[in-house]
Amino acid sequence: TIHVDDSLFQGNRSTDWGGGLLAFGMDDVRIVDTVFQQNSAASIGGAAHFSEGPALISGTRFISNTATHFGGGVYADITDLTVGNSDFISNTADFGGGIFA
Repeated sequence: TIHVDDSLFQGNRSTDWGGGLLAFGMDDVRIVDTVFQQNSAASIGGAAHFSEGPALISGTRFISNTATHFGGGVYADITDLTVGNSDFISNTADFGGGIFA
């Protein structure tokens, strides 16, 4: 279980997946009223990578995050992803600048 509320992930780097956050195989992921800004991943999920479990994103801003391949803001794989009241601004990737799912 991962619950993140009213937080800032800024300037984080990954040499592979999930520059700001990697949630793999979690049964309950909730990201609420949080900012992901200027995070990067060398492969996928510049700000966040969610895999093999449900994820809820609400009231969250993804700003200027980058991934080389997929999902500059968010990469979601084998995931029930719900996004509401969130902003994706100036995120970049080869495929899915904001979200790749």
